Amino acid sequence: MGATERLNGPSAGLSRIAEWIVQKAVARLPASARERYREEWIADLRESRSIISKLYSALGMFFAARDISRILTLADGISGAISSQLRQGNLYKGPDRVEPKIELKVTWEKGGLYPLLFGGRPDFKVDIERSRLPEVNEKELVKHLLEIEAKYPLHFAGRLPRGAAAHVFDDDAIDLLAEKREGLSLLDLAGAEIELAERLGRPVGIVLKSGLKGADRENILALVQPL
Repeated sequence: MGATERLNGPSAGLSRIAEWIVQKAVARLPASARERYREEWIADLRESRSIISKLYSALGMFFAARDISRILTLADGISGAISSQLRQGNLYKGPDRVEPKIELKVTWEKGGLYPLLFGGRPDFKVDIERSRLPEVNEKELVKHLLEIEAKYPLHFAGRLPRGAAAHVFDDDAIDLLAEKREGLSLLDLAGAEIELAERLGRPVGIVLKSGLKGADRENILALVQPL
């Protein structure tokens, strides 16, 4: 019988029992995760091609639910702690004030009922997601750069792809190519980065054109995007 065919008689009754077992499994999970798992598990159940496989899957979900609940609770605690540290660190201070957040997503890699009944544990995959900042408004960026140029002996020549400024690791950072003017010190350069980061609400890395040598110079200059 296909997964989409209508069930009749005893098969329909057993199918309802399987879904009832899934509902009981979902009830063992943290409230915040129940809707997601209910949708996923019921959909998986309805794709099963036989009543035996439906019952087998439903029982597997029921026995796995307690372990899943423990891992979800642990993941929520870790996510909250990391997110709190990011907020306390004031990493994002710009006008958009997007609060950084880390989320650990736990997915059950279905391994069947047999290992669960005989002392095994379900396998899990954990994905880490972090809230991303909105794109920088180009007009606002140019405005801030001009103000930084008026304060520090720098001239900004363009934007670089993320990663060009190797000393800045954040995925939301902005990498900029600049030419130094007379009198620029390392303290000035650090001050310009810090002030721009505060204005834009994200880390900023400044690469000096004079510091580029050899093949690196050619490669980076080929990637410059004009402001």
